[in-house]
Amino acid sequence: MQVGALDRDDRNTPHADLRFRLLDQMPRIPASHMFHIDATSGEVSLTEDGASALDPEMCGRYKLSVMVQDMGGKANAFFSTGTVLVEVTGNTWASPDPVRLQENLPGPYPIPISQVKWSGSLVEYSLEGEFPEMLFTISREGVIYLNAPLDRETQDQFLISIVAERPDGRKIAKPVELRVMVGDANDNRPTFPQMQYHTVVKELAQKGTEILTVQAADNDDPKTDNVRIFYRLAGQVPEIPRQLFRVDRDSGVITVQADSMEGTAPQYTLTIIAEDAKGLNSSCTVIVKVLDENNNPPVFSQHEYGPFHLAEDAPVGTTVTAVAAWDADEWGGDSWLVDYRLESGNEDEVFALVTDRQTNEVSLVLSKVLDFERESEYILVLSAQNPVALVRGRYGPASTATVSIFIDDINEGPVLSQSHYEVTVREGEEPGRVIATIRAYDPDSHPIRQGLLVT
Repeated sequence: MQVGALDRDDRNTPHADLRFRLLDQMPRIPASHMFHIDATSGEVSLTEDGASALDPEMCGRYKLSVMVQDMGGKANAFFSTGTVLVEVTGNTWASPDPVRLQENLPGPYPIPISQVKWSGSLVEYSLEGEFPEMLFTISREGVIYLNAPLDRETQDQFLISIVAERPDGRKIAKPVELRVMVGDANDNRPTFPQMQYHTVVKELAQKGTEILTVQAADNDDPKTDNVRIFYRLAGQVPEIPRQLFRVDRDSGVITVQADSMEGTAPQYTLTIIAEDAKGLNSSCTVIVKVLDENNNPPVFSQHEYGPFHLAEDAPVGTTVTAVAAWDADEWGGDSWLVDYRLESGNEDEVFALVTDRQTNEVSLVLSKVLDFERESEYILVLSAQNPVALVRGRYGPASTATVSIFIDDINEGPVLSQSHYEVTVREGEEPGRVIATIRAYDPDSHPIRQGLLVT
């Protein structure tokens, strides 16, 4: 479209020299600069990003904020702003499938042979190409007609350019082409050497990645166009998301059409049809397995666990707690498995980790006897990583957690300084005389009573 503005100053002076500028685009998806405005004419057009990424399923409406300034856009110019609403519809402007026509068709004429449709505003269609005037015509509805019999010996094929123009004569899109081929009878359909193919594609494969080539053969005369085969993708299961793949119309090369396979189903079944110019066809199925890649780090559901209380006399092997880090990669694969490690706080190896590979849950287990008097609190830093390298991204704070453990004191009995004592007493020693002092200590630092041995 073209944005217009009116300035009541003298149009022959800079006072009415208008300049247009695009201030903002909402929403800014899938790119922030989908549109461009010509500063002088005010014509709104698609940028390169817009032309390649415009998708009504992603965003069906855009709101553009436009500013117009007089004085050629200088700093002291007056300005005004306006809004342009852009509705995005599905693109139906594409080259129709080739048409094969037998020479000397009996009629009656005109015969409809194909149809095109412009999905935007009102347009007028016209045909261009090297063919006699009025041999082919197109209606206002985009239906293309053959108006007279064809002579293969005179011309065996036609390449018709279909032009869509505004009512004022301006072209609004590149012409599409219809190929019309004239030939003899075609009685063989193209066939694939096998009915089913299997292939794989990586989850992060980029758009345009080739995954397989399928080719069919036609037993018609190789010197004629009867053996020319066109390929098309007729079905995809599951259907969502759409347009994940495409097949090259001429070569049968299947490529990734989406920007990424991330988050899609683990497997797709494609139906590929090989068709000759007459429409005779056969099909095959292609099973595409999507290989998971390690593009998601494991993350803990919370940053801190505990505090947990553990008795000083807890036996070795006691489970303190069990936690699990969640990984968004394919369940059960190497990208989903998690290796846990105690990064700090366990220098004396008082605790150990036991991982359940079926659930990715890790148990924190006591591996040494505790001593409250030596250590009454443990702050452990636990990390979670995959056994295989991350393809994209990095491990962040969400991949670590702290575990707090308090040791509860147990009242332990006093301990004698020796396991046995031996004292020598002389015969006739007087009663009440101290012959030995027995000393003990309490691990809990509680006061104890000492004992004296007297005669």
